[in-house]
Amino acid sequence: MVPSLERLVERQRDVDKEDADELHDCLLSHAAWPAADGEPWRHWFDELVAAGRATRAVRTVAPALRDGEQTSPALRDANEAVAEGNGHSPPRSVGATLELWVAAERWSLVKAALPDAVSEPALNLSDAMRTEHESAAASVELVRGQVACRGPVTAETIAKRLGLPTERVAAALESLEGEGAVLRGRFTPDGDGNEWCDRRLLARIHRLTLTSARERVQPVEPAVFWHFLLAHQHVLADKNLRSRFGLREAIGQLQGFQTPAGAWERDLLPGRLLDYDPAWLDELSLGGEVSWGRLQPPRVGDDRKPRPRVLHRAVPIAIVSRTNLEWLLPIDRAEAIELASGNARQVLETLSSRGALFRADLMSLTGLLATQLDEVLGELAALGLVTADGYSAIRSLVTREQHQQGRRGRRSRNGSAAYPGGGRWSLFPGSLPRVEPAQRAEHWAKLLLWRYGVMFRDLLAREGAAPAWGELAGVYRRWEAQGRVRGGRFVSGVAGEQYALPDAVEQLRRLRDSGPSQKWTVISAADPLNLAGILTSGPRVTAKTRGALALIDGRLVAVQQTGQTEFREPLAADLTAEITRALRVSTIVRRRHAAGEYAGMQPRAGLRAQARR
Repeated sequence: MVPSLERLVERQRDVDKEDADELHDCLLSHAAWPAADGEPWRHWFDELVAAGRATRAVRTVAPALRDGEQTSPALRDANEAVAEGNGHSPPRSVGATLELWVAAERWSLVKAALPDAVSEPALNLSDAMRTEHESAAASVELVRGQVACRGPVTAETIAKRLGLPTERVAAALESLEGEGAVLRGRFTPDGDGNEWCDRRLLARIHRLTLTSARERVQPVEPAVFWHFLLAHQHVLADKNLRSRFGLREAIGQLQGFQTPAGAWERDLLPGRLLDYDPAWLDELSLGGEVSWGRLQPPRVGDDRKPRPRVLHRAVPIAIVSRTNLEWLLPIDRAEAIELASGNARQVLETLSSRGALFRADLMSLTGLLATQLDEVLGELAALGLVTADGYSAIRSLVTREQHQQGRRGRRSRNGSAAYPGGGRWSLFPGSLPRVEPAQRAEHWAKLLLWRYGVMFRDLLAREGAAPAWGELAGVYRRWEAQGRVRGGRFVSGVAGEQYALPDAVEQLRRLRDSGPSQKWTVISAADPLNLAGILTSGPRVTAKTRGALALIDGRLVAVQQTGQTEFREPLAADLTAEITRALRVSTIVRRRHAAGEYAGMQPRAGLRAQARR
């Protein structure tokens, strides 16, 4: 808890008393009020006393004891209160007396808890006010009133304020804890031992803490957030990952995101890993660490898009950690078996009964020719019904298509498989344990914060497999209450709730304060960082493999779509030419071109610089 917030709660708790009636209501609520705390309203208290509606409960503390004599714990604590104070406002002491303000209706209760208290002046109580109370129950009510009128407090402090034995106060607090009225813990930074706080007051303090934290946040412009994401997802040169260990992190951050198959090794992975080597992905996939597949298959009866009959580079797939597949899948995922052809269903039945099989085994068991089996496997993969151990099953197809080599021509010449080196084929997603919706929402909430740093509803526009925002927001609200995430307005121009990792908030602030760098970056339109039309007011850019976006410090400056380049803001002629050339090629080409790896091509200085961004 922030100490200033504790004081703020105390001010809100005991608002200025506007008249004697309001002070009387307060005395009824709190049973006994240390006189020193009420000095600002003494004139109203005197008015209540004159009307017989309140009195002073005065306790006389025994004089100094002779050697060998013992005093009661109550008087000992009262003496300590007079001598030492308590860190808040001690009860008023006159010589060896303690003074509490008490409403007339509460006198019987206070007298039961403090038998040695004397009413000054004496009260003329009605029969209705002369009620009997057990001492222990009365002590509980006195302690309840003290806890309800201040922030976190120790049993020792309450004992000194009321002159009660600490043991009796502790027992009363435990009784209130059993009712659920108070909570114990360590609520203040310099708290010593157990502290106690009224449950409702603690909730108010917590709300003020969150409100104060939110008010301290200054939202950044969308361009700053976009620039942050380029670094957060390791797209900027100085943030690039390295080696197969970096590939694990990149896949971990991108898992669950479905994008065209041809974009993964053309742009997404090379854009995040320095000197990306496809062999790294082969090792991870054949070793069983990662898997690929279509998380959201086409739906039966959905005629808005042509049904895929073969796995081509535009078919959306995801690369995921095998151990996370069970919660990454959409909870309402529908099988697309009805869309499968006759031969495809035969292969499905074989895989279902025999388990994972190599291509040669499938040919033998189904009796299909190599060309037929290859077409069937492509069809089933496009429908999200099968996967292969290795990623090379996809790579071979995409590579052949990029080089415009006909599949049938190649097979007829050498009879080779369409998916060489892909390992075994199996059903996708296979048999997985059921994940409860609440547990799935928590996993996704964590993943999306890892992916974006800051999360809000609009970012789900391209997260088709994720839970609905309502489910995620519930998780984020709970995490904010637990201090695991920050809530507030972190990105301007975005409607609705926003939640962020604490580190992301600091990085956004530093990036905003650092000023522009004027460095430009090109990303694929199939990249999850294609947030055109989401962070910007313009139209969205279709997530196609051949599309691309150029950004300068997070500002969208140019877009490549359907072979046409559109600049969103004027740039210098030489920079315009550089960006235009970069938009027309893949990330791999840009980097190899920059390194001079293509024969007959001289690397341009601009592209060489861009290759390291």
